[in-house]
Amino acid sequence: MPVRICLGINLVINSDIFAVRVINQMRELMSELRYSRQEIFAGLGRDGQEKLGASSVAVAGCGALGSTSSALLVRAGVGRLRIIDRDYVEIENLQRQTLFTEAHAMQRYPKALAAAEVLRGFNADVKIEAEVADINAETAEEMLGGFDLVVDALDNMETRFVVNDYCLKNGLPWIYGAAVGSTGTVMSIGPGGKPCLRCLIPELPPPGSFGTCDTMGVVGPGPSVTASIQAAEAIKNLAGRPEVSHSLLIFDLWDRTFDQVDIKPGEDCPACARGEFEFLESKGVVRATRLCGRDSVEIIPEKKVALDLKKMEETLSRMGGVQYNGYSLWFKPDELEMVIFPDSRALVKGTVDKVEAETAYAKFISI
Repeated sequence: MPVRICLGINLVINSDIFAVRVINQMRELMSELRYSRQEIFAGLGRDGQEKLGASSVAVAGCGALGSTSSALLVRAGVGRLRIIDRDYVEIENLQRQTLFTEAHAMQRYPKALAAAEVLRGFNADVKIEAEVADINAETAEEMLGGFDLVVDALDNMETRFVVNDYCLKNGLPWIYGAAVGSTGTVMSIGPGGKPCLRCLIPELPPPGSFGTCDTMGVVGPGPSVTASIQAAEAIKNLAGRPEVSHSLLIFDLWDRTFDQVDIKPGEDCPACARGEFEFLESKGVVRATRLCGRDSVEIIPEKKVALDLKKMEETLSRMGGVQYNGYSLWFKPDELEMVIFPDSRALVKGTVDKVEAETAYAKFISI
């Protein structure tokens, strides 16, 4: 119940209204001060900060790269940020994925939702969205459409090729990034898309040809530095600054080496030279994708249906360990592990054999 405070004969102040006014005044003061150190930096200034505040960014993936770049962009004051990730938090993530806690790992909490909850506590002025989803030919428009820039924090090259195709086709700048061991690579790809990712990597590399965190390990500072450079490139781009570089930056923190390589647009590049967007055209098929370095396969059914995971928990509990956290269902039949999502997508862990993963999916989910 509101408390009414008498101040003299005619002045009566409702304490609830007074408290709201104080809070609003504090918010205004915080907004004025929040970016003050950033605005006095000559490379950005007040006008650059205003452009940043009017911008929107989609962060594709929320592992080590996505955690750091999202945090930096939210603190920098982008107007809107969407986090897109298909995965859940595991204990081995905590060494380098800076937004997550042990509680998130114990609950196998979806990374996008966990990240959004934490990020909202950093800056209430930023609109933060979370999408527990996969980026592919069918979902690219829904996930990335309407944003000013995409930050790549993905874990496989096939999805990066989808992002490359989508951004080229729609004149959208994006920031490529990768990190493994103590090394990192970053490349800004402009809205004109030349050079693009396929000028650097023309075709999908065969499985096992690139080192991963599982095969080569990773030290936490490597992804953090990579993501910090990505965030800096994103800020420059969104603020309309000319210092954006389109060379490939390669560094090794263990050896303390930094190199820049000029990438020439490929004269016969299938994407930016010929305008062929083949990775946006593979729609309407069952997709079984081996996740890079994860000993896992992702299953995306041809026809998605809404699953009742609570009911499925009761059914599957007779065949193995089950845990439902309100967002996804973890199930361990025999040697495999499965994480099932409400849109009928699933991650099958413990195998790199697509046939085995599809067989497990059909056996236990059978939609």
